[in-house]
Amino acid sequence: MYLASLQHILSGRAQAARTVLATSGNRLALEHVLWTGPENAPFEIEALSLWEVDAEGLVVARIIFDPDDRRAASAEMFDRYARSDAAQVIPAAWFEMGRALHDHDLERCRAAMPGDMFFNDHRRMINVGRLESADAYIASLAALFEQSSDLTFEILYMVAAEKHGSLAVGRTFGTLAEGGGEFESLYVRLAQYKGDQYVGMELFELEDLDVARARFEALRPDPTRRTPNTASRIRDRTHELFTARDWEGLRSLVSEDFVFEERRKHTLLTGGVDLWIESMKHIGPGTAQARELIATFGDRIALDRLGWRGNDGLRAGVHWEADTLRLTEVDADGRLRASISFDIDDQAEACAEGATRFVGGEAAGTGAQDAILAFSRASRRDWEVARRSLADDFVLHDHRQLGLGTLGPDDWIASLRVGKDELTSQWKNETLCIFAWNARGRVDAGRQYGTVRDGGPFETVFVRVVITEGDRIRRMEIYAMDDVQAALARFEELCADGASP
Repeated sequence: MYLASLQHILSGRAQAARTVLATSGNRLALEHVLWTGPENAPFEIEALSLWEVDAEGLVVARIIFDPDDRRAASAEMFDRYARSDAAQVIPAAWFEMGRALHDHDLERCRAAMPGDMFFNDHRRMINVGRLESADAYIASLAALFEQSSDLTFEILYMVAAEKHGSLAVGRTFGTLAEGGGEFESLYVRLAQYKGDQYVGMELFELEDLDVARARFEALRPDPTRRTPNTASRIRDRTHELFTARDWEGLRSLVSEDFVFEERRKHTLLTGGVDLWIESMKHIGPGTAQARELIATFGDRIALDRLGWRGNDGLRAGVHWEADTLRLTEVDADGRLRASISFDIDDQAEACAEGATRFVGGEAAGTGAQDAILAFSRASRRDWEVARRSLADDFVLHDHRQLGLGTLGPDDWIASLRVGKDELTSQWKNETLCIFAWNARGRVDAGRQYGTVRDGGPFETVFVRVVITEGDRIRRMEIYAMDDVQAALARFEELCADGASP
């Protein structure tokens, strides 16, 4: 039928002028087509044409609409994009929101958003500002729908679509009520996602696409970025008191068993709160301190990197710099229990200390965490002990694209041994964050790094799901760093079903 219709129009020696109006991903395009006949038999046929191709570029659909039926054509393209492979990273709530907007269904719009969804309009000409809740956004939509009964939102093309959000050039068009005439508005639209939820929208002027791109990149989750915990937050307070030179205020934050340790090689000091405060008094009031949180262990332990920059008080024009690692532990009441400094190149040792203190403190008496710590220690120095730390029916399943696949206990220990003893030198392991833990196991983020023999440095970061049975590890699953949610869901599943392999 398609070929017959095409042959019919071409038999009149017609020519087509085509203009691309919108695209969705790489497989959908909406265009305006104007067919014109020859001078001896002039005619015009105007239409909207929606094309869809498959992964190989073969046409799977062509749908023709009347030229004034842009609203229906946009809806059809939106639905087909929702079913395409390219849209799988976008949460279903985003598509439901788009359909509800098209239908002017405010109840469905509200159901597609969490209560704290926000809308921020950065445009200069038409700007509704920032709306801090879903209800406020719904109220603004209601006002728009009252002004235009055929108001339509459409995507002209997607600039980027990833798990954390999407960036698109959009268009709003319709007819104003009471004879106000047709209107349209073009803009850049940034949508933000959190898991399966559609949590925010920002609008920019077309000429501010680069600004919107920068904003999109800034929102990209950093899988190595740590979430603050109680231990890291108390350091916000100690920094405020140090800056104010409030020594008594600092003293009031510590527990009765507080320990201050300097494990840096040129210092090596151990003491209590008096030594801790004296050490800070020797740092000049004009000294700048930059902090970066690099690891957390539960809620009570944090490791940060400190960058100190200051001036020598005795010699004019002399500046000094010092970079250190600092491990902080608080007790169950949130009082500072330990402050331990390490040299900047001793991060593996600092992380090992944090993991040990977590098992002996917040996770004390939880057998699963003891078993995980025991294996971690053994795998650094004793392969026989490491193997005995694994159950006989142990299974490793690596979900990463270039992972190890599925291995039993002996094969996995053999692969670790070859990697650490034969292929690399200075292989180090670190735990960077514990996302969830209980008496069955935990989900954590780790880092391995070192130097390949006869090669250069290497580094890999990953998420682990670890399940224990008694004092041994029964199952371990490894995920890429951006698959934390999948790892947490798998941990919940394994804990619920008894961790069957």
